[in-house]
Amino acid sequence: MGRGGADRDEKLRIKIVDLTQEEDIRKMLGSARSDKRISLDLDEVVFGKEGDGYLEKALPFPLNRIYKERVRLGIPALFNALKDAGYDIWIYTARYYSADYLKFCLRHYHAPVTGIVTGTARKGPPGSDTMKELEKRMNAKYDKTVHIDNESVIVTTHGSRDFEE
Repeated sequence: MGRGGADRDEKLRIKIVDLTQEEDIRKMLGSARSDKRISLDLDEVVFGKEGDGYLEKALPFPLNRIYKERVRLGIPALFNALKDAGYDIWIYTARYYSADYLKFCLRHYHAPVTGIVTGTARKGPPGSDTMKELEKRMNAKYDKTVHIDNESVIVTTHGSRDFEE
């Protein structure tokens, strides 16, 4: 066969990603120890881009070959201070990272997390209320939530429709 023929042995690299499932979140909530939580956007707040200048040191070889992402300067200290203050720390990303990959990457940076939710752009099967159900479970577990993203900090209290920015 000519170019593009079916008889060529072509290889295609694939990556299998263990996206966070509803059952995973139930387990994380079951093992959570606090009634207060901090939620952070992984892509906007926790991970920084090369050239930003304010990044933690790269992990040592060979870890830097496995975990190429770098956390922003101060994130490990912040996470540890929040944990000591009694907060559960949840990170969210719309990207399709493996939850285990993120857990081990952050562990190597000494940045403890309670929950990791990946692929948040995914809403579940058509016609499902997966995201609403998960939010309801979170609200039942946590009396206070502080959400931090790139441009704001929002504090919500369970049972109230009000929030502070």
